[in-house]
Amino acid sequence: MDNCRECENRFVCFEPLSGTEVDKISKKKTQIIYNKGETIIKQGIPVTFYLNIRKGLVKLHVKQNNKTTILGILSPNQVIGLDNIGRNNIYDYSVTAFEEQTEACLLDACIINEIMKNNGAFALFLFRKSNRHLFYLFNELSVLANNHLDKRIAIALLNLSKELKQEDPDIIPITQKEIGELTSMSTISVIRIMKAFKENGLIGMVKGKTKIKNYSTLEKIARV
Repeated sequence: MDNCRECENRFVCFEPLSGTEVDKISKKKTQIIYNKGETIIKQGIPVTFYLNIRKGLVKLHVKQNNKTTILGILSPNQVIGLDNIGRNNIYDYSVTAFEEQTEACLLDACIINEIMKNNGAFALFLFRKSNRHLFYLFNELSVLANNHLDKRIAIALLNLSKELKQEDPDIIPITQKEIGELTSMSTISVIRIMKAFKENGLIGMVKGKTKIKNYSTLEKIARV
């Protein structure tokens, strides 16, 4: 889809834009389909574009001292990159496709920045979306710093079920290794706790994915 005006997955943040402004973005955008595991943004590159997820899921992650930490898993209609405005203009994290056939639009940063200067409603809409994501990340970091391991996993599973907006919200498309990277836990600890959750009927496994079976008990663990 070359014209953003006609796209059925048109970015909701485009609503405050005039037709001319939408066309300006559309002419300079790049639309790409990624396979699971493909890199969309590499940590350390300049912010020459902002990322709009059209379909599928993406994973935000950082690597320090050979350790990978997942910052979040994002669903469609999210804008990625605005948190770098006014800072170092470098991506501090990587973004990787988390599902097969993940579709993304790379929006020219210079064009978006220019339109934001002249369209306050558009700028406000974008920053609200970006701030919501930042609040979610800060909240996750607080959870990791202040809670025991069982609670970390319970909160992570409940948050993923809510945030990912899957067709079946009970199914969490994430591996135990990735849960460890999301919760700053070792894979061995994750396996042990997930095994206990499964034995107690809290979760199950469906085609290698985690299925939440008992929300009420997970919520009790998350509140302890």
